[in-house]
Amino acid sequence: MKTIKHILLFCALWFGIQNSAVALTVFKEGTIIRDAEIEQVLRDFTKPIFEAAGLNPKDLQLFVIVDDTINAAATTNYTFLLNTGFLTGANNASEIIGVLAHETGHIADGHIARSESAMAKSQLLGLGAMALAAAAAYVGRPQSGTGIGSDVTNKGGSVMYDSIDAYRNDASAIVGTGMAFGLKNLMKYSRGQEGSADQAAIKFLNKLDWSPQGLFDFMKKLHQQELLSPEMQDPYMLSHPLTTERLEAFKQAIAKVPQTKAIPHKFETEFQLIKAKLIAFLKPAQVIIKYPSKDTSPEARYARAIAAFRNSNMEQALTLMDGLIKDFPNNAYFYEQKGQILYESGKLPQAIDCFHQAVERDHRNSPIIRLFYAQALIESENPASLTKAKEQLLGIMDRERFNPNLWYSLSVVYGREGDMGKSALYLAEKALCERKYEIAEKQAKRALTMLKNDVDKLQANDILKGLDAVKKDSPSSEDD
Repeated sequence: MKTIKHILLFCALWFGIQNSAVALTVFKEGTIIRDAEIEQVLRDFTKPIFEAAGLNPKDLQLFVIVDDTINAAATTNYTFLLNTGFLTGANNASEIIGVLAHETGHIADGHIARSESAMAKSQLLGLGAMALAAAAAYVGRPQSGTGIGSDVTNKGGSVMYDSIDAYRNDASAIVGTGMAFGLKNLMKYSRGQEGSADQAAIKFLNKLDWSPQGLFDFMKKLHQQELLSPEMQDPYMLSHPLTTERLEAFKQAIAKVPQTKAIPHKFETEFQLIKAKLIAFLKPAQVIIKYPSKDTSPEARYARAIAAFRNSNMEQALTLMDGLIKDFPNNAYFYEQKGQILYESGKLPQAIDCFHQAVERDHRNSPIIRLFYAQALIESENPASLTKAKEQLLGIMDRERFNPNLWYSLSVVYGREGDMGKSALYLAEKALCERKYEIAEKQAKRALTMLKNDVDKLQANDILKGLDAVKKDSPSSEDD
């Protein structure tokens, strides 16, 4: 069992809005989005780059932050922070991949490690984890923060937080200080470091036989802001110095690179889909301009379906999703999105079927999709469905162990099965993720009075030992 302090670097407060208010959602700057499709596409982009750099892709952590400005940064613990403005502002996947390669260069060249002491001094060592995850919200799911336009407060009471306003205030405070400071002021590189990361990016992409042109195009786009005042420039321009000399050096460097191939076509297709998804969820009013009805591309249809959903036009949204599923029957994310629309429409059995279809087609074994499916099964209050839900939850425990919704869902499952010891144990784990130490202690002690399995008892005792350590190290930890 990791210490509580270490756990808190990765815990998250998951929140969204009331299901009935999906069309009214305004996502505040600093909110973090969790979405199976977006995360998987970005991981697919980064995995070969990490391998080319000699890094382990399993160590990668990705956070997508709601922010219109163009910014991306690598920070400690192999963590990438990507603004939605960076993703929606890119013209193609090559630009995204180029920037990811550049940021990987900062990691591989040790620039991040040299910044760790400064981060510690500013109390932002956990920037890539707790401080960011504290404002988390999912993009693609109806319940417990699992979906843009969704909420921890569910119909049927399957997931209910008593103090969501307090959580929102806490998250806003963290993001308003820690994250904003970290992205705009902390990750500043010297010109020498920028040049080094450029060369590393070219090297990595060359190993993959991919063109670095996308990174060059991205740099040229930012260079157009050179004459603007710093207040008008995108944060990436401020943290990654971009001079005419650096741009020319990069141009000369890529001219020496052997002729390379374009990135895989599937990457471009996938990128356009997640770009459309983000635009439709975050700014549905723009969809009619960016993706007019005459545009019959998959991404345009996807955007229009999600925009219709955001505007509470469920019938149109479902019709458009059915068309996409007919043309792309193996796309797990289309089934997932349709499942959310059905759920929001109050059609739980059909939603469960769609989530099941998504799981069946999800060959990447996304824990987020499985959590969505499990939570819908739990809400059905069917004993057979409860068994299926438990299987899904236990299967993702190792990968989502810092997600309070996982622990809450497990506590509900075991509570309904009559195993109140495990139910209390998992409520203690949930409280840890939410930094509610008193509740965690109370539930862990309660669990110990009922648990029979030695492994479960050890888990409960580890929670209590960790809490004792926190109390000794930081008497005011509850307020941190």
